Amino acid sequence: DQLFRFCFMEKMRDFAYLDWVKEEKKKICIATSFGLDKYEITYPYVIGKGKYWFEQFYGLSIREQSGIELLHQLFGVENSVELMLDPVLLCDQNSLDEIGRAYKNRGDADKYVGAYFLDPNQEKEKIINEISASLCNGKKKVVLDADLQEKNTAMPHMEAATVEDLLTVVKNSEFILTDSF
Repeated sequence: DQLFRFCFMEKMRDFAYLDWVKEEKKKICIATSFGLDKYEITYPYVIGKGKYWFEQFYGLSIREQSGIELLHQLFGVENSVELMLDPVLLCDQNSLDEIGRAYKNRGDADKYVGAYFLDPNQEKEKIINEISASLCNGKKKVVLDADLQEKNTAMPHMEAATVEDLLTVVKNSEFILTDSF
């Protein structure tokens, strides 16, 4: 997911650079993300280390154009970087249907508006309420980032939602809202 976001890289001790993989092995990054349009830290040491490790990749693909620009402009990576959809979106319909059947207990037959929020707030709650009232008689299903599920938030949401729940909500929604890349 957002493996190249600095705050996560720092917590993982640069695990996503694959510095633990033997040098003779080809390192390939498929559809990861920086999670933001700008890099959180621009210290020369951090950028230099990133440049070194990014150039060790045999293949790099990123989910957003801004991530490609960060690699080229901020980190000075000269290797080719491909733009690629999140792999979940490349999944075939049968696989998504199978997930939906397995988690049917969290779904219902009524139409609803779905949402996935990393940063819920009153403005986003107002927007989903207005759209769901207009399209689906006010029915909605909100999935929050896993870290937020543990915190108290005023926005009503699915409790203990799993990745499978999120995929089912996305697949079955009449309309989907998100603040995520």
